[in-house]
Amino acid sequence: MSDFDLKVFVSTTLAVGRLSGSGSKQKAEWMRHHKWRSFAKMDIIVPKPAEPRRTLLWSQTVKRIFFAALALTMFALASPVSAETPSLDAARTLVAKAHIGRNLPALALLAAQRTVTYAMIASKLGSSGASSAIAEQINALLPKYQPDWDENLAHAYGKSFSAKELSSLAAEGTSSKYMGKVKAQQAAIGGDMQARSKPILIALVTEALMATLAKHAL
Repeated sequence: MSDFDLKVFVSTTLAVGRLSGSGSKQKAEWMRHHKWRSFAKMDIIVPKPAEPRRTLLWSQTVKRIFFAALALTMFALASPVSAETPSLDAARTLVAKAHIGRNLPALALLAAQRTVTYAMIASKLGSSGASSAIAEQINALLPKYQPDWDENLAHAYGKSFSAKELSSLAAEGTSSKYMGKVKAQQAAIGGDMQARSKPILIALVTEALMATLAKHAL
C-alpha cells in the first residue's frame, strides 16, 4: 500500500467512525462519494512504479561485461602474435625433443640450498642428506611443475626464432646452421624465462622443502 493509499484508508476509517451514529443512507452516500473521489485522485497522483534498482544494476553489469568481452576480442584480433603461432608450435617440438627443460630439478635444488629452511634440514640430516631428501621431493613434484616450465621455454624460444629456424634446430640439433643464433639469443631467452618462470621455481622449491620437513618430522 502506498503512502497515498494509507492516508485515504485512515481518513476514510476515521470519517466512517464519526458517521457511525448517522443513518445508513447518509453513511452509504458518504462512502460512495469519497471512495470514487479517492480512486480518481489516486489515478492522477500515484506515479508509474520506477524500475527496481536491482534490475537497473543488473542491466548495467551485463552491459559492462559485454563491452569488456568485446574489447578483449578486438584486442585479440588486433594482436600481431597469436597464442598458437607456428613458431610456438615448432618451439614446443624443439623443447620436447631436445629436453631443454631438463635442468629444472638442478635449478630447484640450487635455489633450495640457498634458503634458511635448507640450513635447518641440513643441521639434522647433514648437507648430503638434506640435498638428497630435497632432491627426492623435487623429482616427485616434477609432473606438476615441468609442463608449465617447458611451456614457458617454448614461448621464450618462439619469440626469438621463426618456425623454420626452430624446425631446423629440432631436426638437426647442433648441426643446424642456426646454432650460432641460439648462442646469440641465450641472454634474451634467459631473461624471458626468468620473468615468466620465477613463480614456478619458487612454488616448486617451497613445496619440496615443506614436504621434506613433513617427511622427516623436522
